[in-house]
Amino acid sequence: MRRASTAVLSLAIGTTPALAQYTLFELEPLPGGSQTFATGIDNQGRMIGTSRDDSGFRMAVIWPAVGEPPVALGLLDGGTETEGVAINDGVAIGVGDRTCGLRGAFVWSDTTGIQAIGPTTCTQTQAFSFNSSGEALLLFGLPSFPAVWPIDGGAPRFLDTWGEAASVFQIDDQGRVYGASAFHPEGGGTSRAIQWNPDGSGRLLDRLDDSSTRADVATDHNEQGLIVGQAGLGGVTRATVWDGLAAPIDAGAALGPDVPSSLFAVNGLGQAVGSASVGAITWDADAGARVLSDLVDASVDGWALTSAQDINDTGVILGNGVAPGGSPRGFVLVGEATPCAADLDGDGSLTLFDFLAFQNLFDAGDARADFDGDGSLTIFDFLAFQNEFDAGC
Repeated sequence: MRRASTAVLSLAIGTTPALAQYTLFELEPLPGGSQTFATGIDNQGRMIGTSRDDSGFRMAVIWPAVGEPPVALGLLDGGTETEGVAINDGVAIGVGDRTCGLRGAFVWSDTTGIQAIGPTTCTQTQAFSFNSSGEALLLFGLPSFPAVWPIDGGAPRFLDTWGEAASVFQIDDQGRVYGASAFHPEGGGTSRAIQWNPDGSGRLLDRLDDSSTRADVATDHNEQGLIVGQAGLGGVTRATVWDGLAAPIDAGAALGPDVPSSLFAVNGLGQAVGSASVGAITWDADAGARVLSDLVDASVDGWALTSAQDINDTGVILGNGVAPGGSPRGFVLVGEATPCAADLDGDGSLTLFDFLAFQNLFDAGDARADFDGDGSLTIFDFLAFQNEFDAGC
C-alpha cells in the first residue's frame, strides 16, 4: 500500500516515477591485497568475503560497513589461508586450510575469534550458511555429504541423500535446507531442486520443463515462502522462483529467451539477486528480472558487474565484478532513500505537524494533498493520508 500511495503522490505533483537507482561502493582489500571477493551481507550491513594478494594468499575478512576498511578474521588451526562465506548478526562462518592438509569449516565472532566446527578428524569440510538457531550447513568428505552442525556443539543432523553426494546452499531459521540432488528416488535421474525438512523428509520442487536435462537447484529461501535458484528450460538454465502456490516462475524471462541465468539470494521483501550471461541481475515480482548495471548511477562507470551474491532486508546488494583498473573486486550497491509520502514537513519523522501540513495543502487546493489519486480533493484523501501516516516511514 505504501508503494502505491507514494506513486500516486508522485503523479499528482507532476513527476514520473523512476527506476530504482543505486550507488556503487567498492570493497577494498587488506593492505597489500589486490583482489576482493564478496559472499554475504547481514541486515546490519556487515559484509563478509575474502581479500587476496598477487601471490594468491587469501584471508577471510569482514567489512563492518560501507566505506570502512576490511577486518581480517585470522587463520584456522595453524593453517595458511581462510575464506569468508556467510555472516548473520555479526557472527561469521567460512573455510580455511589446516595443518593436516585438508580444508575445514570455522565460525568467528568478536568475542571468540575463529574456531573450528565440523568433524574433529581431518575431513575435507565446506561451510555454506547458518541460521539464527546456531545451526551451520556443511558439506564434508570427498564425495561430499551434507550435515546440519550445531555451532555451539551437539549432535549433527545428517541429510538423506539416497546414498550419493548432494549439493546444499542454505538453511533457514526453521532448519529447512535447500539444494539439489540427482538421486532422489522420484527425481528421474536429473538433478532436482530439493527442500530437506527437519523431520528428515525431502520435497522435490516442481520443474520449469520436465524434458530439460539441465540441473535444477534451490539456493535460498525467505520467511514468506519464496524459494529461488535455477531450473532447466529447454537447453538453457533459467533463474527460477518457487512460491509454493503455483507453477515455478521463469524469473529470467525478461532477459531474453536464450539468456542463461540463476538467482542466488532473496530477502524478506521478495527481492532476489543473481547472475546471468549479461551480468549481475535483480528480480522482483513487479519488475521481473533486470540487469543491475542499468540501475546504478555514474559510480558504475568502468565496472563490469558479473554477479550479485546476496541482498539484505534493507535492499542493500552485495556482488562481485571487475573494477575500472581491471582487478576483481567485490562491490555493494546502496539504493537511494525512498521518499516518505506522509512526511509532508520533510523533517524525517511523522508528527502532528505533518497533519497540519496536509491540512494546509488540502485547504489550498494543492495536488500534493490528493493522496487517493482520483484527481480531486475529498474526505477520501484524509483517509488515504491517515493510512500512509499509520504505516510509518
